[in-house]
Amino acid sequence: MASLIAPNTRVEVVTEGLEGWIAAPLWRHDPALGRGYLLFSQLDRHRLWRWEEGGGAFTIGRSLFLEHAGCHRSALAHFGGGDCSQQTGVLGMANAGDLLVLCEGANRRMTRVELNGSFTVLASTRHLPGQLTPFAAVYSPTRGLFFTGAPHVMTQTAPATEASALGEMGEHVGDENQERIVTKEGLILHMSLSALGAAQSAHAANGGSAETLLAGLTRPTGLAFSPDGLALYVAEDDPVDPHWRRLDLAGAAATEGKVFARPPPGEAELGGLAVDSRGNVYAAFKGGVLVFDKDGRLRGTIDTGPASGVTLADGFLFITGNGRVLRVKTNSKPASPV
Repeated sequence: MASLIAPNTRVEVVTEGLEGWIAAPLWRHDPALGRGYLLFSQLDRHRLWRWEEGGGAFTIGRSLFLEHAGCHRSALAHFGGGDCSQQTGVLGMANAGDLLVLCEGANRRMTRVELNGSFTVLASTRHLPGQLTPFAAVYSPTRGLFFTGAPHVMTQTAPATEASALGEMGEHVGDENQERIVTKEGLILHMSLSALGAAQSAHAANGGSAETLLAGLTRPTGLAFSPDGLALYVAEDDPVDPHWRRLDLAGAAATEGKVFARPPPGEAELGGLAVDSRGNVYAAFKGGVLVFDKDGRLRGTIDTGPASGVTLADGFLFITGNGRVLRVKTNSKPASPV
């Protein structure tokens, strides 16, 4: 662990004082300014924030990047109306070259922000059946876009005697008063480069052409590529068996893979993932961030309290959590998309 993060390195507060959960940290480059900045999502307030340090010792800090992010009344109209007060915002983001891709929670769709600021719908409820929500996305300049569909809420209150059978697609676990419905409806989907190029404008509510890469998951909440792009790491936030899985990619297809690692007992709530150039995996979870080597051996824990997302950039590991963004100085460099 000392080769990645020097001993006695302090966890720094990047920004704090935001209401609710902060998620989906993503580092982007501003070619006009010649420097990078951090984007992150304020889920309950449906906002994207931008944070940057500026030049030298000058810190610009936090500024609003996008309002009504992930929840638009025009999109909710497709689901029978409603408002955003009880809905979630952008759950995941990815860089697709110079463009930004959003996993819109309440809108239950994938969108791309074009250079002129317009939105293109890439995938929608046509690709995310039932109550699935896009949670995480990664982009490869040679393979295209991969994203997950997961149920946002996995708990309901109901007497066990009144629970209906879910069949082979799910099971009930829990006590008499609080029952968790565990369904195997989670998906990993793929959009090829040609499908991304042919995506319709935002006026086409159904989006483009996305294929199911892998089905039968419970709640896939995080994605990351291996450095060589030949494997995909998945955070499977299953309430019965939470784990991280490594999927081997063959062309655009994927095997079911195998369990890569598991969190400590009772420490689930798995979030986002990041991978460095040496193949180490940084995994957000209930207790902070777990760091594994490329073979799934635990290297160490960054104790920050509950963490929702991570990203490597600018010599730091950025960590999002409840109302704040943190960072830790690291010797690791992010894996470059291939």
